[in-house]
Amino acid sequence: QKSEADLRAVYDELRNRGARLLVDGGRALLEVELVRVYVLAEISGEDRCLIEHDKFSLEDGKQRTVILPLAVKLRVGESWRQAMKRALRTKVDLDEDWQRTHLQVDEDSYYVFEEAECWSDRSGVQVVPRVHEVHARVRFSSVSKEPVYRSKTSSSSSHHQGPLRRIGLPTGRDFVTREINEDGRTTLHVWCWKSREYERNGRLRAFSRYLSARGFDVAQLGQRGNKTLFEFYSEVKEKMTCSLIETPPVDGVGLLRVVDVLKIRLIARIRGRRRVLNEMEQLREDVRKKSAGQLPALKMKEAEDWREVTRQLLEVQLGISPEIQEKCFAIDEDAILYDEEQRPSERYPGLLSLCKVRTVAMRVVDPSHPELSRLGLPRGNGFVTRSWRTGSGAGGAGLSKLHVWEWLPAEEGTTFTTFGGTALEGVNRNLEEAERLVAATGRHPGISSAGLAGPLGQALHKMRRCSEQLCNIDRTLEEVDLQAILGRSRAGRGASGHIAVSTVADFIQANFTQSRPNEPVVQLQGHRALRFSRFVTGEPDNEGESGPAGKMVREGERCWGLDCFQLGVLASGRVLETYGSVVLVPLARAALRCRKDDVSAFLEGVASLYYNNPYHNATHAVQATHLASWLAWHLGLSDFQPGVECSAFVVAALCHDVKHFGRSNLFCTTTEHTLALLYNDYKVLENMHAATCFELLSSSDILSALSKEQRSAFRINIIDYILATDLAEHFECISKFRVRLEASDFSMEYEPDRRFVARMCVKAGDIGHAALPWALHQEWSARVTEEFYAQGDEERSLGLPVSAFCDRGTLSDLAESQKGFLTFVCQPLYEALSALEEVGVEGRVSLAHRRARRSKKVEEAKTVESQCLAEIAANVEQWGNQRGADNLKTRLWRRQSST
Repeated sequence: QKSEADLRAVYDELRNRGARLLVDGGRALLEVELVRVYVLAEISGEDRCLIEHDKFSLEDGKQRTVILPLAVKLRVGESWRQAMKRALRTKVDLDEDWQRTHLQVDEDSYYVFEEAECWSDRSGVQVVPRVHEVHARVRFSSVSKEPVYRSKTSSSSSHHQGPLRRIGLPTGRDFVTREINEDGRTTLHVWCWKSREYERNGRLRAFSRYLSARGFDVAQLGQRGNKTLFEFYSEVKEKMTCSLIETPPVDGVGLLRVVDVLKIRLIARIRGRRRVLNEMEQLREDVRKKSAGQLPALKMKEAEDWREVTRQLLEVQLGISPEIQEKCFAIDEDAILYDEEQRPSERYPGLLSLCKVRTVAMRVVDPSHPELSRLGLPRGNGFVTRSWRTGSGAGGAGLSKLHVWEWLPAEEGTTFTTFGGTALEGVNRNLEEAERLVAATGRHPGISSAGLAGPLGQALHKMRRCSEQLCNIDRTLEEVDLQAILGRSRAGRGASGHIAVSTVADFIQANFTQSRPNEPVVQLQGHRALRFSRFVTGEPDNEGESGPAGKMVREGERCWGLDCFQLGVLASGRVLETYGSVVLVPLARAALRCRKDDVSAFLEGVASLYYNNPYHNATHAVQATHLASWLAWHLGLSDFQPGVECSAFVVAALCHDVKHFGRSNLFCTTTEHTLALLYNDYKVLENMHAATCFELLSSSDILSALSKEQRSAFRINIIDYILATDLAEHFECISKFRVRLEASDFSMEYEPDRRFVARMCVKAGDIGHAALPWALHQEWSARVTEEFYAQGDEERSLGLPVSAFCDRGTLSDLAESQKGFLTFVCQPLYEALSALEEVGVEGRVSLAHRRARRSKKVEEAKTVESQCLAEIAANVEQWGNQRGADNLKTRLWRRQSST
C-alpha cells in the first residue's frame, strides 16, 4: 500500500539509523532508539530545563509545537554519548570543546525505557520509541554568570561567553538555533528555559505508575495547593529528603512517607533571660505570607550526619559561617531530643507521613560577637533573612523567601536554673507573652478587614508602655501625677489662685510622696577621670602602703581570690587600715578633696568598731570590699562612676557591717533588742551600720570640701548600698534587677541604673565567699557557722526557737545546707550580674570583655561566669564530696569541744 518513495524512506531509516522493523499481526512497526538530553541550568536560583518549544521548516514554512527536551535519533554504531554530543552540536550549536568545559553529564541519571506512546513517521509507519535519557548540567564555575557587553571597538567576546549568550544564559531568555539536515533542508528550533515540571521523563512516569499501583491518587498532585508529581519525585529520588516505605494499606494507600527533620533550638541569654530563636513568618515571592512559628529546621537525607546538617542550616538559613559557629555556639549534648510523630501529609492527600525530629539545643556563648549582630544580638532584636529556592548556589540571584525571626522567651522554668523569680517577674513574663500574642494576632490577614487593626495596635502600645513602667518598678511606684490630683482646682482660678495651688503642689510633693523636687544627682562632668583603678595602681606614699601588706593589696587588685587572712597576718592585724590606706586614701583625697590624715583617722575609727566576731569582723569587711570592687571593675561600673560616687561605694562596702555583734535581724526583733525598737524592726542591723558610718564621717572632716548637694548625694548612695545588704529582700532585689535589665533604656550612664548595679555588687561582695576558691570558702564557712551556732546557743538559753542553720545538733546536715545556700541564694545573684556582663553597656561589647581581649593577664581576662559562677559550681561539688564536708565537721567538733 506504500509508494516507492515511502518504502525507500523506511529502508533508509532501517539502514542508517539503526531502526528495526517489527510485525505486529498485520501491522508493520518501526522501533527507533532516541537519546533525550535534559540540559539543566540554574537560573535565578532555580533549576530549569532546556525545552524545544517549536520547530519551523524554511522549505515549506510549516510550524510544529514540540514542548520536549533536546532529542535525537541514535544512528547505526553510535553510542548514546556520541548521539548526545551530536545533538548539542547540531541543534543547540554547542561545540564539543564547550561541552567538555562547561557541561557536566550525570551518569547516574542515565535511564532506558520503552515509551508507551507511539507516532507515525513521514511514511505513515507507526514508530515505537526506545528512549535513552540523561541529565547534563551547565556549570557556571568557569564562566561568569553576568553577560559580557563589549563596545564595538573592543575585541570579540571569548569563545566560551558567546555560546552562553546564544543559549539564553545566564538570564534564561528564549533563543533560536538553525539546523541544516543531511538532506539539505533547514529547520529553525525555538528553545526556552522552563521549570523542570516540563521534564515528564521516563523515571517520572515510572514513579507515577509505582504510586498508582500502591493506591495513591496521582491525579490529586498539583491540584489545590498540593505538591506536583515532579516535586514529589524530586524529593524522593533527587534531593532524597524523604523516603517511601511499603506498608499494609491504610485507607487504600500502601505507602508511608518518612521524613527526617533537624531542628535547632538556639538559646541566647538576653537581658538576663534565656530566649529562643523562632521563625515567625515567611514572605514569598508572590507576596503571600505564611505564619511559621517554628525553630530553624531542615530536612535531612538518609544516613546524613546531623552535625554537618547543623552547620549547613546555620550557614544557609542564618548566614553564620562555620568559623563563627565554632567560636560563638556550643551544642548541649545532654539536651538533644528525638521524637517521632505519624500524621497526614499536608500536601500529599491520602498519604501518611512519619516525621522523625531531632532537636539540637545550641547555646550562644558569645552574644556580643560583632558577627552575631545580624541575628539581632546582643540586644535580642528581631531580624529578617532571605533564602533562595532549593538548588541555588553561587550566582543564584532570585529572591525566593523572606524569613522573619524573633527571640522569644524560653519555656517556663528555663529562665534560670536555680531561681524561678518572684511574682514581679511572673507578671513581667505574662505581660511579655500577652504582648507577643497580641502582636501575632495583629498580623492575621482577617484582623485588618474586620476593622480591628487600630484597637489591637492601641492595646499593643499600652502593653509596651506597661512593660516599660514595670521594668523600672521603684520609680513607677514613686511617681504621683499631681497634675491629675490638682487639675480640677486649677480650673477657673486667677493668677493668685494659680500661685496658691502651685504652693500646695510643692507641699504635697515634699511631704506626701517619695519623690523629691530637687533630688541631688552626682554629675558626671569633670569627674570621669576619678576612677578606682587609677588610685590602687598609684605609687605608695607612706610606710604602710609600701610594706608587704600594701604590696599584696596592690598586686592583688585584679585577683578575685585575694587571701584577706594572709593580708591580716602581713598587716599585723590592721587589715582594714592597711587595705583602706591603699584603696580609699588616694581616692578620697582626689574625689572628696580631703586631707590624708582625715581619711586615716576615719579608717582607724571604722576598724575599732569591728568586733572580734568569728565572721562579721574587719577581715570580712575588707574581703567584701575587695570582691565588690572587682565586680565593679569587671562589669564596667567603675568606668561610669564619678569620683564622689566611687568614694561612697568603697566607704559603704568597708562600713557595711560596722558594729555587728554576731546576731541576725530576726534575733533582734524576736528578743526586742534596743536596736529593733529604735528602727521599728525594719532592717535593724543595716540601719545601725549606716548610722554608725555617718557618725564616723561626721566626726571627721572627710566631707567638708563637698557642696551641700554632693554631701546629700554621698549620703543617699551610702544608705542605698548598706541597706541593700539585708538578705530579707534578696530575691526581690534580684527580680527587680533582672526586670530592669530587660528595659530598652537601661544604661550605666543613667544614675539610678548605675546605683542599682552598685547595690548588686555590694550584695555580691557581702556573700562573695561562696565564689572564692575552696580553701578560702571553707574557712569563711567555718567562721560563719561558728557565729550561727553561738546565736543558736543564746536562743536556746532564752527559751526561743533556734533559727535555721544555728542549731549545733544539725552539724551532720552542714554539707547539704551549704550546698543549698550556694545554689539557691548565691548563684542567682551572680547569674544576674553575669547577665549584665553579657548585655554590656548600651548594647555594645561589655567593658570587661573589651579589657579581657586586650589583657595579657589571665586574671584580668576572667568574667563573672568563668570566675565567680565557676567557683560556686566547684564549691557545690566539694560540699557533695564527703571528704571535704567531713574536714569542716571535724574542725567544728574540735572547736566545740574546746569551748
